[in-house]
Amino acid sequence: MGQSGGKIEFMGTINGVLNLFCAAIMLLLWGGLLQQQPYKPTKEVKFFRYLLFTAFVMMLLESFAWLVLLPHDGWFRFVAMLASIVFFVFLGLYTRYVYSLLRLRSGWIYRLVQMIDLFCATAAVLVAANFIHPFFYDYRTQRFLHPAGTAAVILLGGTVLVINCVLLIRYRERIGWYQVALLVPLSVAPALAFLLRIWIGNLQIFYMLIAFSLIANYVRLSANLFIDYRKQQEKLRNLQIRSTTERMKPHYIYNVLTSIYYLCDTDPKLAQQAVGTFSDYLRSVLETLDTGELIDFDEELHTIKSYLELEKMRFEDRFNVHYDIQTKNFLLPPFTVQPLVENAIKHGVETSEQIGEIWIESYETPEYYVVVVRDNGKGFDVEHFQQTKSNFGLRYIQKLLDMTVGGKLALESTVGVGTTVTLRIPKKT
Repeated sequence: MGQSGGKIEFMGTINGVLNLFCAAIMLLLWGGLLQQQPYKPTKEVKFFRYLLFTAFVMMLLESFAWLVLLPHDGWFRFVAMLASIVFFVFLGLYTRYVYSLLRLRSGWIYRLVQMIDLFCATAAVLVAANFIHPFFYDYRTQRFLHPAGTAAVILLGGTVLVINCVLLIRYRERIGWYQVALLVPLSVAPALAFLLRIWIGNLQIFYMLIAFSLIANYVRLSANLFIDYRKQQEKLRNLQIRSTTERMKPHYIYNVLTSIYYLCDTDPKLAQQAVGTFSDYLRSVLETLDTGELIDFDEELHTIKSYLELEKMRFEDRFNVHYDIQTKNFLLPPFTVQPLVENAIKHGVETSEQIGEIWIESYETPEYYVVVVRDNGKGFDVEHFQQTKSNFGLRYIQKLLDMTVGGKLALESTVGVGTTVTLRIPKKT
């Protein structure tokens, strides 16, 4: 072997501890990234999550091999082989990460990425074959056995790393030199670790170099996510302010106050109740200016009922409301359902000669919380409506749902039948 068994065990313990430490860091970073962007992660974030998790598995396997399986030669070589295969999976994911980060769209680059996938798969097959019959590398002594086999695997992996470096430098203007400087070390780490092993023997620093590079990129990505989050919150606040302005239009306040004015003579007790209801409604509207937090659906339902009580004063018995509330145990942005009910009044009651019927439903499926608002109004052409300025309210709700909970809005309407709006809010996993 060229080395004493005691020295191999000593270096194995050091390698195992270092790899275990790096694996723990990767797991912490992976968990932290999951918390930072729980809804609709970008491709860049998705692939970086995959990188962190793959690095964690790779380092954990290597640590387990050195700390537990070193005395058991067969199992040691098997687990070390698995770690090597995971490394080539890591290389393939790293290429996809670079591709998504640079936002490359040309066909030849995509074919290049597919070629890199083939290189990584070929290298993984060679590593698996080496386990069956070592022909280029001995995992236990960490010695290269055959120049040709060694060159083949190094050439395949090295080509992948060089291509990634070239892409990063070639399209550096898309992400800036700062990000390039943080990403290139991931490509340089394997070559640097290989050269350093010539001087320091069996001590593995390869995974440490990968870990340091991933930590630096995690910091960069977290900073970018924080900046994006601040921008998103600013957009969200502007949307909420505009929505609140819509809710507080002078003509609506005038109509409510006029109704209360006449009630003071005809039914003072009902007028007093109307003032309290209108006060609750105004409080709900104004509170949206002070907070961007999600609320319970039950709170949104309370606002809806306050609004409908006020509308009942205007329209008396011209519409009925039917509730089928099967679940309330979920969060949503304030004023996402109330505008839908307001639209049902405006387009389903005001413009109709028949008695208006409004249905408000909520239920849950294995994947979503669902809220449905239906009316029996005149209905309209959905395609034409989406091209008009009147579509602002629904566009606002769609943006609000998308930015906060990753939700979706679906609109259906049939002329002469009525309109149905469905909100789907994914359950957070």
